[in-house]
Amino acid sequence: MTTPAPAQLIAAELFQQFVQEPTLDLPEGAAEECEDRAALDDELRLYRFASVLLAVLDAEHRDAAFSAVRDELERLFFPACAAEGRAQLVFVRKAMSQLAELIQPEGEPRPMSWALRWFQRVGAHETNPALLDLFALQWLDHFLAVAGALREFKPVT
Repeated sequence: MTTPAPAQLIAAELFQQFVQEPTLDLPEGAAEECEDRAALDDELRLYRFASVLLAVLDAEHRDAAFSAVRDELERLFFPACAAEGRAQLVFVRKAMSQLAELIQPEGEPRPMSWALRWFQRVGAHETNPALLDLFALQWLDHFLAVAGALREFKPVT
C-alpha cells in the first residue's frame, strides 16, 4: 500500500536522504591518491542526484503524479540562475547516461569496467577489482533503494 504525501515532501526527503547524505561513498581504500577530494565529493553528489532523478523518471513513466516530485527535485538541486543551471544540466545528463549504462546495460553487464572508467574520469587511478566491483554495486544499490522508497508513496498536490 502506498502512502499519499505532498510531492514537495517526497522530493525533500529524497534529496536529503539520497543526495545530500553521503549514503554512497568510495569504498575504503579506493582512490586514496586522489589529490582533489572536494572535486571527487562533488562528482559523487552529482551521481547521487542523477541516480535519484533516474529513479524518479522511471516512477514518473508509470505515474504522471511523480512529475511534481521531479520538478521539486530539480528546484532543490539546480541553481536559480538559468545560465548556471544549464551548464550543470549538461553534467547531470551525462551522469544519468553513464549510470543508465550500469543499471540497464546493452549487452553483458561490465560493472568493473564501468567503475574503472568512472574513476578515470574523476582523475583517480583505481584498479583493485574488488573495490571497482564494490563501487559499481553501490550505485546499483543506491538506485534500487531510491526506487524502493518511491514505491512507498503516492504524490499528491
